[in-house]
Amino acid sequence: MGYDEQKLQLFVGVYYSISIILSLLTNIALLITMKTTKSALLRDMKYYLLNTTIFEIIVSTSTYFAQCRPVANKSTLAVFCYGPCKSFGQNTCFVTFAVVQCSVVAASFSILLSFYYRYSLLNLHSNNNHSHVKIFSIFSVFPTVMLIFQLLTDSDFAIVEAETREMHPDYDYVNNSLIGFSNSKGVGAIIAQSLISLGVYVAPLIAFYYRRKINRIISVNTVQRIPVAYCKQLINGLLIQTLIPFCVYIPPYSYFLYSQITGHSNLYFEYLLNIFGSFTAFINPMLTFYFVLPYRRALCSKMCKYLPSISEDGTEITTFPATANFQRGNTASTKL
Repeated sequence: MGYDEQKLQLFVGVYYSISIILSLLTNIALLITMKTTKSALLRDMKYYLLNTTIFEIIVSTSTYFAQCRPVANKSTLAVFCYGPCKSFGQNTCFVTFAVVQCSVVAASFSILLSFYYRYSLLNLHSNNNHSHVKIFSIFSVFPTVMLIFQLLTDSDFAIVEAETREMHPDYDYVNNSLIGFSNSKGVGAIIAQSLISLGVYVAPLIAFYYRRKINRIISVNTVQRIPVAYCKQLINGLLIQTLIPFCVYIPPYSYFLYSQITGHSNLYFEYLLNIFGSFTAFINPMLTFYFVLPYRRALCSKMCKYLPSISEDGTEITTFPATANFQRGNTASTKL
């Protein structure tokens, strides 16, 4: 094991330990707040926020359990796992790595679900339990298909290790569990990688699309008492949650794709890929607390007396039924 790898391994070990503690604390606090806070402003929106929170918990726990880093070779993709999963065997690490990949993308797309729900509500679409079930069912197809292709991709660990030892003889093969895909250019691997790329590169574009449509709906209905301040707060928060993984994940992931094509890899980018993938697991709940006004008020009321808000003397925010018609003026005021 080289000196650089030893330093990086020590650093990521500390990072993952801090990351999972912060993630569990913030996400559990958010879950408790969701459970105890009753607000007509959120209505069914809490189910979509809950969906994101659950996936963020999966991201943090799986990344800590695996602590893996992918290494691109000429024809194989190796994955070094330094986490607790190595004590349970290569197959456990392999499944955990697949869960890491899928949960990171699923967490990103779950934020888009929140965008879509908010847009459909403002656009006067039907809002009932059946529509929620339909939306979540369609959403579950994407990570499920992605996980299946990951698990069914050729994974002869002996072939992966042989090529990796040939190309990276100075890497640490003692303290890591080495897994991977023996044919990274195969159909299954390409489909799985394409689905991951779709989640990484396309999600922000979809978020901008729905943000523009939501802002247009708000602007053309200003004659009615739509909760403009609340909506803008929520949408800006969702947009930031979508852009953070885009900004931090794109550089190492783009280099990872380049490495798969060329067969050349960089030790630092290998570690950065999954570190940045788990970064949002404790950042997103903090953003949710700040931008979702009822949750921010609930948290501040429990932790401190200072309560930053849009309006300190009581902001009147208007909610409306899902089947309401802005032209008919079906709204109902709620005092925060």
